[in-house]
Amino acid sequence: MVAWMTVQRASFRFTSGTAARYASSAPVMRQFCGRCGSPVTYWNEKWPDTIDVTLATLDNPGVVTPVDHIWMADAVAWDRVTDGRPEYRAGRS
Repeated sequence: MVAWMTVQRASFRFTSGTAARYASSAPVMRQFCGRCGSPVTYWNEKWPDTIDVTLATLDNPGVVTPVDHIWMADAVAWDRVTDGRPEYRAGRS
């Protein structure tokens, strides 16, 4: 499981360093820390205007408030959301 936030790609910038890139599968490009290997971003050319960023890589991830929960069909049995936010079995419609 991983917590992501989706932002407008045009407004996203790294404030320090440069991420390594990996084309994991067409049409996906992933970026990760070249030193430790931590995943940082996920970009899919099907949605060219947005990019997903892993919350754990932010300096202050607590400032991000979730809007919904996606891909819950893939969640393990003990991962049950109880915060009242919308849930989607797959991606957002």
